Amino acid sequence: YEKFIGVFREFFHLVENEDELEPVQAFQLRILLIHQYRRILLKDPNLPFELLPSNWLSINARNLSSNLYQTVVAAGEEFFMDIARTSEGSMPPVHPQFYKRFGGLRQEEISY
Repeated sequence: YEKFIGVFREFFHLVENEDELEPVQAFQLRILLIHQYRRILLKDPNLPFELLPSNWLSINARNLSSNLYQTVVAAGEEFFMDIARTSEGSMPPVHPQFYKRFGGLRQEEISY
């Protein structure tokens, strides 16, 4: 968690005040974020909080992931939907479960 937080905190600081993050950059950052976050979750003991050390960084990592994801998801989805195709043509609308990620995404900000 410590390494993850160190790396992705820097990314977050770079993009949190960025007015014009390129959609391709947002997509790349989103993919990298989710890939790395899932890798550490696979190693997490997933114990009840009362059994974890008081300095366990899982909550900090989750909050950072959520904040960064919220920052890049709209532009990243815009890029993805512009290039992605199925064998029948355009991608179908996203599943409603998508909007529940990280405690809820603002659906009105994600348009195709």
